[in-house]
Amino acid sequence: MTQVNAKIDVGVPDARDYAVELGQRARAAARALARAGTHDKDRALNVIADTILDRRELLATENAKDIEAGRGNGLSGAAGWS
Repeated sequence: MTQVNAKIDVGVPDARDYAVELGQRARAAARALARAGTHDKDRALNVIADTILDRRELLATENAKDIEAGRGNGLSGAAGWS
């Protein structure tokens, strides 16, 4: 098991610590998903889909902000956005 040094949380995560924690959480989620039955997986996917639909306006607004920030930082539309 990888040991992570504890740091004081000042609201901005250290990139390495964040990556390690994210990897650990993903690994745990993958194990749980592997054990889950079809019914539970289907139910989870439906909740995710409903949440996306319920928040589609917010998601579109925030995505537009990200695109504008990218343009402001010199990114092109090569990723499929214009």
